[in-house]
Amino acid sequence: MVDMNSKNLKDHVDDLEETFSFWGKREPYFCVLTASKFLLHNMTDQGKMSDQALDHFYSLGESDIRFAFEILEHNGININPTMALDFGCGVGRLTFALAKIFCFVIGCDISEPHLEIARDNACQFGINNVHFIKSSANLLDRLSPESFDFIYSRLVLQHIPPILSKAYIRQFTSLLKAGGYMLIQLPTTSPAYAFNPEASDSPASNRMGNDRVIAEGDADTSGPKVQMFSLEIREVLEAINEGRCQLIDLVFETGRDGWTSHVFLVRKDG
Repeated sequence: MVDMNSKNLKDHVDDLEETFSFWGKREPYFCVLTASKFLLHNMTDQGKMSDQALDHFYSLGESDIRFAFEILEHNGININPTMALDFGCGVGRLTFALAKIFCFVIGCDISEPHLEIARDNACQFGINNVHFIKSSANLLDRLSPESFDFIYSRLVLQHIPPILSKAYIRQFTSLLKAGGYMLIQLPTTSPAYAFNPEASDSPASNRMGNDRVIAEGDADTSGPKVQMFSLEIREVLEAINEGRCQLIDLVFETGRDGWTSHVFLVRKDG
């Protein structure tokens, strides 16, 4: 269970909910993939969402899932395709791609506006083997331990303060079935990055993360900034090992603006 008295984890969740719910109402697709073509006014035609724009957006999710399964195949792993969790699902960009592989997929996100769009689009696309839930500080409040064959998270943990992201990684290990796998991506180093744990109980003021302006180009940049955080590889491994899991592969990625990220392939013992 999550120690809710430790560094006020719920305060961090509330702060993240406020930020991503704001952008979920204003720019739900651009908030997920920050390219100007995914601004709402570029995805709509005479006030109606363009089918072509939507297809392109979700096709990029399929590309990411193909990359994930290339990592699995490289390691000789065949996943049990029964149940998967997409953590930080947003509007279902990766959830829908996973739904083509797994019998059932749960998408979990902090932003209800994003989840509403994900549910609507699932109906529009005729995808009926997905379910979307709102996340909290303790995922085990809503999800059963050892219920997932596969857990995936990409471009999500980087926006979560380290004290909370480490708690989530520990929860992932509890949610995995014995013999299950997870793939999680997050930044591990940045030349200009620092995090002050003494300030982490005041998420609305100074968490010492790097601000990432959510909007660019011709978008409206007013509103809460999405922050970027990093976890050292050592810290990720500590959280993984505490949950009776082991690192199978570590894939290096070069991120934007000097950020370095890795993809961690993890297996639960048993």
